[in-house]
Amino acid sequence: MFNGTFLQNSATGNGGAINDFSGTMTVSGSTFDENTTTASNAAGGAGISIDEGLSATIINSTFVANNASGTIGGGGINNNGTVTLVNDTFDANIAAAGADLGSFNGGTANLKGTILAGQANGGNCTGGIVDNGYNLSDDSSCKFTNPPGTSKVVSDSDLALGPLQNNGGPTDTIALGSSSVAIDKIPHASCTFPAGTLNPCSNPPSLTASNQLTCDQRGEPRPDPVDGPNGNCDIGAYEFQATISCGNAFVSNPNLTALLPVMFFPEYIFGVNDQARAYTLKITGVTQDKQPTGFPLCPNAFWSGTTVYVRTNNEPLQPGPSGLLYSIEFT
Repeated sequence: MFNGTFLQNSATGNGGAINDFSGTMTVSGSTFDENTTTASNAAGGAGISIDEGLSATIINSTFVANNASGTIGGGGINNNGTVTLVNDTFDANIAAAGADLGSFNGGTANLKGTILAGQANGGNCTGGIVDNGYNLSDDSSCKFTNPPGTSKVVSDSDLALGPLQNNGGPTDTIALGSSSVAIDKIPHASCTFPAGTLNPCSNPPSLTASNQLTCDQRGEPRPDPVDGPNGNCDIGAYEFQATISCGNAFVSNPNLTALLPVMFFPEYIFGVNDQARAYTLKITGVTQDKQPTGFPLCPNAFWSGTTVYVRTNNEPLQPGPSGLLYSIEFT
């Protein structure tokens, strides 16, 4: 099951969204939102219920606000078989009767690169948890054991999770804020999905020679291209992408001061929004409204820190309305 949305499904027994599948199931790039189970004697799993003897692999998927009201199983997943979670995000799922978000009673849950947060009743995890590293939880119920502390208990403010919304891609996702501790925490060599599983990043999903996880839930690249092809990946279903906007860029005032002995004038560029401070601004050209005599090319310029230095080629100063106008082009 790839790129699916399971929204507001309800069951009086197990599995509000998915139950009673057979054999082995793979879910990737999917969102389980506001699904419910209601019967007091059910095992639960408002998102997914996995019975004994069955197994599931869930990659790049989001479970949010699923509610196992009155049941004894997990709010997001109830597992009595084997489930492998890779780069998933759980937030604000509810299990009212003693079972918690991602409750895995009677089964084994293998977790890697997964975020678990927002369970207010009794904790995020219960039952058999295998910590395969790079997991984050906002409480201690998951009992992470992977050395040397790659999995951690953190605060909700440290996670900096956004709301479920359209962040691009085929399904709604929970974005990471720019300050999130989940960003760039998985080494490239460990940013993988289980071998033998259909590659969730190929189109269509297929068996591939490499099991490198190269996309997030939206289909955006893992790692963020800013980090380079061998950069670290983010924890959870969403890969934070640094963005830059020059739409509001402007230069400083035209009252420039010459830097002697050569005529270099400093000019600043403001209004560039670079969230991750990951980009280098480059000058691509400088033009002026009056071509200097004897020089066929525009004045040279260079960038230092936040300042562009524009050379006037030792031409005389022209103050007031007759002064030269410079246009600085940059990327």
